[in-house]
Amino acid sequence: MENTQKMVGMPPFYKKINEILKCALVGGLISIPLTIVYNIYHTSGESFTLGLVFFGGIVSGYLANETSLRASMAGFYAGLIGSLPAYILGISDITTSTTNTSSSIVLALFTILFTMVIFAMGGITGSIGGLFGGWLTKKFGKTGRSGTV
Repeated sequence: MENTQKMVGMPPFYKKINEILKCALVGGLISIPLTIVYNIYHTSGESFTLGLVFFGGIVSGYLANETSLRASMAGFYAGLIGSLPAYILGISDITTSTTNTSSSIVLALFTILFTMVIFAMGGITGSIGGLFGGWLTKKFGKTGRSGTV
């Protein structure tokens, strides 16, 4: 009877991915408003920085601390989530500035390239932050719900 219940549940790999995605969601959602506020008050509107995606990666890496791979993966996914404001702003700029372009193929290719670059930059930045967050956990410890280290 116990064997059938174990088979019905999620495999261990999916449980780990689920935990990583939860940590990434927390880090990514923390970095989105910070990134927006920073870019509103500290940039001229001509540039957009993903520096605070690094902070979201640190948070997610700290939460997913067991191995450096998990911290890096959580930071990468947090970086993808945290780079959404840059993507939305960039896509709106592309569509408004290229409405006069007659070649829709060039516009489509440029949009695909822009999407890949923004998410790659966000993912790499978040991944580095995740590694740093995992290192912080190993260095200073993490207290669980029971209050033990």
